[in-house]
Amino acid sequence: MASFNIPVQLSPGVNVTEIDLSAIVPSVATTTGAFAGNFEWGPANQVVTVSSENELVQTFGKPSATDSSRAIDFYCALNFLSYGANLRIVRYVPPNNAASKETNANKLGSSATIVRNREEWENLTSLNTSTSNTIIAKYPGILGNSIKVVIMDTDAAEGFSLGSAASYGATVLDLGATFNGEVGDSVVFGQLGNYQQFTVSGISGNNSVIITPPVGFAIPIQTPLDSKSKYNQFFLYSPTTSEDVAAAGGANDELNIVVVDQNGVFTGQRGGILETFSNVSKAINAKTTTGASNYFYDVINDTSRYIWVSNALADSSNIGPKTTSFTTITSSGLGSRPGVIVASLSGATAGTSNDSYAYLNGYSKFDDKETVDISLMITGRADQALARNIVSICEARQDSVAFVSPTLSTVVNKTNVVATGDLKTYRNTLNVNSSYAFMDSGWKYMYDKYNDRFIWVPLNPDVAGLCARTDAQFDSWFSPAGFNRGQIKGVVKLAYNPTKGNRDEIYPAGINPVANFPGEGVILFGDKTMQVKASAFDRLNVRRLFIVLEKAIALAAKFQLFELNDAQTRLTFLNLVVPFLRSVQARRGIIDFKVVCDETNNTGQVIDNNQFVADIFIKPARSINYIQLNFIATRTDASFDITGA
Repeated sequence: MASFNIPVQLSPGVNVTEIDLSAIVPSVATTTGAFAGNFEWGPANQVVTVSSENELVQTFGKPSATDSSRAIDFYCALNFLSYGANLRIVRYVPPNNAASKETNANKLGSSATIVRNREEWENLTSLNTSTSNTIIAKYPGILGNSIKVVIMDTDAAEGFSLGSAASYGATVLDLGATFNGEVGDSVVFGQLGNYQQFTVSGISGNNSVIITPPVGFAIPIQTPLDSKSKYNQFFLYSPTTSEDVAAAGGANDELNIVVVDQNGVFTGQRGGILETFSNVSKAINAKTTTGASNYFYDVINDTSRYIWVSNALADSSNIGPKTTSFTTITSSGLGSRPGVIVASLSGATAGTSNDSYAYLNGYSKFDDKETVDISLMITGRADQALARNIVSICEARQDSVAFVSPTLSTVVNKTNVVATGDLKTYRNTLNVNSSYAFMDSGWKYMYDKYNDRFIWVPLNPDVAGLCARTDAQFDSWFSPAGFNRGQIKGVVKLAYNPTKGNRDEIYPAGINPVANFPGEGVILFGDKTMQVKASAFDRLNVRRLFIVLEKAIALAAKFQLFELNDAQTRLTFLNLVVPFLRSVQARRGIIDFKVVCDETNNTGQVIDNNQFVADIFIKPARSINYIQLNFIATRTDASFDITGA
């Protein structure tokens, strides 16, 4: 029984203490995938977690219809998610001076702009406070060229005077001011209560619009005219004055903002509505009824998935006793009529999707295991140099496995004999000797439902996904291969479908076959790591078993830091670790174990060096790779008496 110190009391009284002896070895995540890819949209140069196909599409866009490499990267991510539900993605966009740089769409004119994520936006004060750099696509990539932003001020700011060109039965109206609205907007005119509204069917020059009034309708010269945006219909209330601004004596601070997919690349429909922001305020300290900021700059930049806006769009006045009105929203360089901004973004460039240096920088975001928790590293369509670097990351972390496929050219459109030889050559020149790496045999042909076509995609995301699914349904120390757990999804055909003879050649080289078995499906048919030395760690299930044990016990052990290295601390550690290992043993992960943590390995010298030592001996459970069935024919009078009598 543990003993506890009794605190010194200077006078009679009852002192209550609470001792926590309930610590356990925690569960650790082993199903988290990691992937750096090139996508057409989404936050760049940072780690983003997605858990479903819907989140993947919303965050990084659909697979490219024109860039096959980007489409492959999309399906690498999606194929993993079809087995597991936790993938950490880095979209890497090169720096401004790179030849392959990818830029944001904007309303700037000629200047190229790169804003990769929220941190960069906040650091670019020259952009988010500029009077000319007012609206920028949220992320780099040509999809941003499809974004249009319409900002509507109060109704009072939308009026025009009808010009002298209007006449009886006319279809062309001179508005007397520049019209930068759109087809589909409406104009309202008339007098003495006889007002009518007509939809703009065309624009003629700067000051004129085309409408079709009814025959006989007289258009009085110089009649007051109002103009309405066609996007008013998406808002329940027109922008007027918010409650807190009205209470402070102010007026006309509200805006209605709509973000439009003008080319249909996000929604699949030209002019589709991406998002709306209703009755946000031009007042920098405006609040909603729940106390959150209602300042349009905060609302847009905190919640929009498509745009950044500069706080220079409005006068950013504070609510206060002297506030009487807010300046009508305008911005230089943005085509607008008073009170309405219509900004079509442009100027985005696509960059390149084949920069190995860019990918390596993307994967470098997974270097630090203390800040990014992963266990399954997808290499996607990586070439040999990149694959070696990714394996090095996993070896340095010692808590994750890199899943590698050969290049498509190694196996596609070749006979099995040629492909087998080329595959072995690829494995040798890859020159990887690590239990933290796992290589499969090729690529699969699958249906791209977003673009109605078929594409080749490497198998390593599927193999990593099998590990995630095995973790969820069994445990990490079960092999993901075979007919029980190794079924690959979504395969139309394999680039390389190895026969038994082919498998006998590639498996000893550390290449795990993926083969089509009629009636059984496409199966991962091997579980060897890329470690050349024959040992327990040349099998994936053993490597992943030790990752779980080391990761979990290390997390528990950190709470022994700065404790006294005495028998009580060592006993506390044993009481943590032994029940955990018994649990793993009961779940078939290990055959037997022994934990030594006493004075035999915590000698006086170890203690004097402020060290703590525990030796944990494990007999790992092994997967069955080879089955020998002996069928023996006997004489009719042979006895099967098991006693041997």
